[in-house]
Amino acid sequence: THSLVELSREPVAGGLKGGEALTLKGFLPDEDISVRLPQIVFLARTQLRTGFEETRFRITRLDVDLDKRQLGLCWVSTVNCNGDDTRIKSSTVTVQQMAGVAQ
Repeated sequence: THSLVELSREPVAGGLKGGEALTLKGFLPDEDISVRLPQIVFLARTQLRTGFEETRFRITRLDVDLDKRQLGLCWVSTVNCNGDDTRIKSSTVTVQQMAGVAQ
């Protein structure tokens, strides 16, 4: 597996949210690889001692496996607990289909 971009080090303007069309250049000698990221949204609803917080996951890593012709994506979400993780009671993650295609 070859890491294409570690987005936390080389951010894409606005970040990748899903649904974007990508062209991967330089991975194969004679061709570019064109793909569209999955058109899904991961949302977390976290119960804190003081209420609920909803956060959207973001794509932080994209790995390319040229032999299998597969992409691996890592979505991450964070909740600010101010150093006190006992504030977090539970989290529920939902997956939603995007309404349209990201440009």
